[in-house]
Parts: sequence; structure tokens; C-alpha cells
Amino acid sequence: MPSHPLVRLAGCFATGALAAAVALIGLDQAAPLAFPLKVAWLWLGGNGAVALGFALPAIARF
Repeated sequence: MPSHPLVRLAGCFATGALAAAVALIGLDQAAPLAFPLKVAWLWLGGNGAVALGFALPAIARF
């Protein structure tokens, strides 16, 4: 059964933010970042995953 689009959106965002958080831990240890940059990093990671989560299935149909 296909999931609701908002469930997919939330799942993609959470997965992308988690991946960005893991990368941010290593990056922050190498070169500490200001708090606004950390928030932007996580936000962009989540949004990138949402974009890929909706674009890749559409591309795969062609």
C-alpha cells in the first residue's frame, strides 16, 4: 500500500537530516562551526533528501 505523500516527505527529511547530522559531527570536530551554520547544514540535508526522494522515483519511471 503506498504511503501518504506527507509521510514520505517527513521520512525523507528525517533521513536526510540524520545523514547530515552524522557528517556534521565529523566536520564540527575538524573545524568548529557557528550554530546558524549547523542549523543550515541540517536543513539543507533534509531538503536535499526530500528532493531526491521525490525526483528519483519519477526519473526511474522513464
